This record gives sequence, structure tokens and C-alpha cells, in this order.
Amino acid sequence: MRKFISFKTAANANLIILGLFVIFHALVILEVTPQSIVWGGRLTSRDELVQHEVLSIVLMSVCIFITLLKANYIPLKLKIIPAVGMWFMVVLFLFNTVGNIFAITLFEKLAFTPMTILLTLFSLRLAIEKES
Repeated sequence: MRKFISFKTAANANLIILGLFVIFHALVILEVTPQSIVWGGRLTSRDELVQHEVLSIVLMSVCIFITLLKANYIPLKLKIIPAVGMWFMVVLFLFNTVGNIFAITLFEKLAFTPMTILLTLFSLRLAIEKES
């Protein structure tokens, strides 16, 4: 995998995609984007939607922070945090991909499944990098 995707490319791509997801989830909260295309189309109330979307924004922000640490854009002496965090992200995005595949809405299947596959692959590329 190291031959196909450089560490820097994986880190920057992760940051871009995660940043776009934060913006997307904010747009869902602001009702610019319909709630029917998120969470498998299974949310039933506005309160439930806001709770889930805030959770998504927080989780994506944590993933951005972990990626910044792993890429050494934010230096940290304790390398175990980004190392473990990247493996957490691999598992998170892998499960998210499965969830997107089984989503009710076709939009979520077609738009988000490829994005979470990319996040899984980029996070895996970052996770396998040896700590320097």
C-alpha cells in the first residue's frame, strides 16, 4: 500500500474528506441538506437528528485531530495516541462503510460508501506507517 499512496497524500486526503464531512453535517443541522439522506434514512425527529449530527461533527473533529497528530502537523511526543487513534479510525470507517451499504437511501449508498472506503484506505495507510 505504501507504493500506491504516499503518507502525505493519505494524510492530506483524510483531512480534506473529513473537513468536507464536518461541513456536510453542519449543513444537515442547518436544514440546508435534507435529513432523509443521512443515518440510513432512519431518524424520526429533529432532536434525534441534531444529536446524531453533533456526534458526527465531534467524531469527525477528533479524527481530524488524530490525523493532524499522525501527520506531525501538530507535534506530539507521545506517539501512541495517533498510532492507536488511526487504527480506531480504520475500524470506524470500515463499519461506517458497511452501514452505508445497507442504508435505505440510494444517495447514501452511492455518495457516502465510496467516501468511507477512501477514508478507510487512507486511514489504513496512515496507520501502517512506522512512527518516526
